[in-house]
Amino acid sequence: MSPPPLSILPSLLLCISLLLPIASHQQQSQPSNGDAGANATASGNQNHTAPRRGVYAREFLVAHNKVRTKVTHPPFGWDKKLARYARRWGMKRCGDCKMIHSYGPYGENLFWGALDHWTPTEVVESWASEVQFYDAQNNACSEGQMCGHYTQIIWKDSAKIGCARVQCQSGGLLIICEYDPPGNYVNESPFDTFAGGASARASAPTSASAPASAPASPTNPGNTVPPPVPAATTARKLTGTFP
Repeated sequence: MSPPPLSILPSLLLCISLLLPIASHQQQSQPSNGDAGANATASGNQNHTAPRRGVYAREFLVAHNKVRTKVTHPPFGWDKKLARYARRWGMKRCGDCKMIHSYGPYGENLFWGALDHWTPTEVVESWASEVQFYDAQNNACSEGQMCGHYTQIIWKDSAKIGCARVQCQSGGLLIICEYDPPGNYVNESPFDTFAGGASARASAPTSASAPASAPASPTNPGNTVPPPVPAATTARKLTGTFP
């Protein structure tokens, strides 16, 4: 097979070199330093690589578990399979970085920022800020607001995460986090434990994911989605993914 034309190599290198590498699922819910590769710059120059291996993976995990601690839910563990899945989806999206879901078997949160300086902590805090729009008593988002990113983070049955960060060819940063088992089921609360077990939940009918909105801006660093559709008009699973 002949090598790819030189004209496409810069774009290919950009997609490959800037993804958050994969980290292993550790016994203590912490990725080790050697589990994730370096996060290189667009030029691929190793003299300008991101901090030591595992930093981004650990920061994603710590930021998520800080949110879960506030609702006394068990901490997430980092899972290399989920990280690989997020990484592969990022590979497909780095050319346009549109807020498009993978529609896979996991819960999925997406984030797009116009600049590339967003840290994992800032991204997770942006999702978690939706707590102000979540009405726990009625298990619903405030009218016209989003809260699905937050409820996925605190979903009690979700146990593992894996994330990737991609610097877009057109500029900006795309963040993808996967959650297993997924959350945001109709007629269920983030504080419930599903009695039917994972196999029963997996066989439940699902609805389409909520449509994505316009990309983020400095005043709206995350992405927005409509509030959850009333359960009476949807399938049992509202959505395992929120844009």
